[in-house]
Amino acid sequence: MIRLMLVDDSPLFRAKFRGLTRWEDQGIVILDEAGNGKIAIERLERNPPDVILTDISMPVMDGIGLIEYVRARHPKIPVIALSAYDDFDYVRGSLRNGACDYILKHRLDVGQLTELIREAVRKTSGNEDGIGAGTEDGSGAESGANAGDSSEGRREFFALALSGWYADPEEAAQRMQKLRISFPADGCVPMLTGIDPREEGGEEFTEPMIQLLQECLNRRIWEYLLLKEDLMLLLLPGTWAGQTLGDSADALSELLKAAAVTVERFFGTGLSFCAGKNCRNLQELTAEAARLREQYDTMRSLGSTGFITDGSGVSEYVRQIIDYVRGHYSERISLKDISVAVGLSESYVSRFFKNETGVNIVTYINDFRLDEAARMLRQTDLPIREIADRVGIENYNRFFHLFRERKGRTPRAYRDGNKG
Repeated sequence: MIRLMLVDDSPLFRAKFRGLTRWEDQGIVILDEAGNGKIAIERLERNPPDVILTDISMPVMDGIGLIEYVRARHPKIPVIALSAYDDFDYVRGSLRNGACDYILKHRLDVGQLTELIREAVRKTSGNEDGIGAGTEDGSGAESGANAGDSSEGRREFFALALSGWYADPEEAAQRMQKLRISFPADGCVPMLTGIDPREEGGEEFTEPMIQLLQECLNRRIWEYLLLKEDLMLLLLPGTWAGQTLGDSADALSELLKAAAVTVERFFGTGLSFCAGKNCRNLQELTAEAARLREQYDTMRSLGSTGFITDGSGVSEYVRQIIDYVRGHYSERISLKDISVAVGLSESYVSRFFKNETGVNIVTYINDFRLDEAARMLRQTDLPIREIADRVGIENYNRFFHLFRERKGRTPRAYRDGNKG
């Protein structure tokens, strides 16, 4: 029996993992569990496992710290990293710090995971160097079950590439050749597609929804990546029916409007799209995808939904105003302060911001402050009055009424309902 230690700060996830299968039938026994890296170290010193499966993002000590410790003290115990949708920076760190492999939480498959665990133990037991035996160079970037499936391998390549994993273009080209990925001769257009937030929340992309979106786009999606449950990056071919998408905003906009209407009709789910420029190589694609993410997040921070943009987005003045608010929200902010910062008159700042974003500038400032307050209520134990001061609303009664009006609950009820 292979003795496995499971490390994850979510009791619900650990229970889900235990219930995936009768692990004993797979030749695996869950020897121990831990809620963070510190507890895991204490327990593995008393009773070492054959393999460790660890989450990356955890309190007290995260998975990276645990991986570094195991690599230094117990190099013959392989570590497999668990990652969520949006953790590819962490994935890169885990591989470089000694994890032998990783698997995405939303792709947990008993057969794949079992083979991954067996392969990790087999390689470690037959290799004196132990950790890092997943590839020829010890980086773990090509491994077992993940590399075996060509579609999964492609997506994981793009996920790592777009997070900046491949600093050397030659290394990226070799990996693409091995996976038989040919960059489209006419380039490709990156596009972020997100599910619009709703009052009740909980919306996420599903396989049927993705399949319908592919049909709406004539099955011409070159590749897609789930960045989060409600955010997806589509890579479209640079030419479409003789037109260059990146140079024809109208053609692309009409295509996306039709797709949004169809998805709304079948699933009751609103979509927003942020399309970029046509990219001719992986380096251009990486830069454009990063720019799009910033653009998308800006539109979301303004409360925009149902938008379809060509990536040009809001003007530089609006960006400056948003940056100023984000940098000074904990202070008193007047319209005069903003006008001086961006070099425009007070009346023009107010009118310009409302015309371009559809949001009153005072409303935007208050909403941003309340979003920060909500984050602090979820993630800290700070007194509510102190949180009000920290987000720049010194009058507690005003903070209380604004919060209840925007969030539908009092600050105390919000904190109690969102602990952890």
